[in-house]
Amino acid sequence: MLLLAQQAAALLTETNTRPYRHVLVDEAQDLHPVHWRLLRAAVQPAPDDLFLVGDTHQRVYEHRVSLSQVGINVRGRSARLRINYRSTQEILGWSLGLLRGQRFDDLDSGADTLAAYRSQLHGDRPLVHGYTNRAQEMTALADTVRGWLDGGVAAEDVAVAARTNALAKLANETLLNAGLPTALLSSRDAGRGRGGCVDVGTMHRIKGLEYRCVAVVGCNRHLMLWRCP
Repeated sequence: MLLLAQQAAALLTETNTRPYRHVLVDEAQDLHPVHWRLLRAAVQPAPDDLFLVGDTHQRVYEHRVSLSQVGINVRGRSARLRINYRSTQEILGWSLGLLRGQRFDDLDSGADTLAAYRSQLHGDRPLVHGYTNRAQEMTALADTVRGWLDGGVAAEDVAVAARTNALAKLANETLLNAGLPTALLSSRDAGRGRGGCVDVGTMHRIKGLEYRCVAVVGCNRHLMLWRCP
């Protein structure tokens, strides 16, 4: 796909063809530099040519880019949205502590910050538990999910997120063997899984969906350290 995007950008540049006047881009932090060159080649530069929405703190691919280096000027044209409407203040505060000391870029060679970000929602503080082996973690996962369901949370409002497909499949099998209703999400799913089931999938697949209760498994050094700059 990257090669195709590169060839398309080259063709548009060579023929000086600009098929679009306006383009809207969501999840901008996850685009590859080749994708940005294609967008730049497809839209005539103008005051309202590109509308970009992105947050490098939510980056799930290691695609780093400086927009000015691919011909996209955002300096003096950008605005920072500081109110979080999807996570609670407790999750936001816990996450800020977890990320303390890490550097995040602003998509244009500068540094971004979460200073003054806030949420208008409130809930329980995230809980962190450590386990000596995978079997113990999977047993605790089944107990935790069962506790949520027994406590009145609807199955479709519960999700389990994993870093890899293999770990997601293991979590799904664990819940099924425990007699819990689950749906293993795949890249082909347009949205959430089956109604009445706990959704299980990778972090990439679950990103952007909303649940009342979420368990994140496999957060060990081997699987997660790559994310730190």
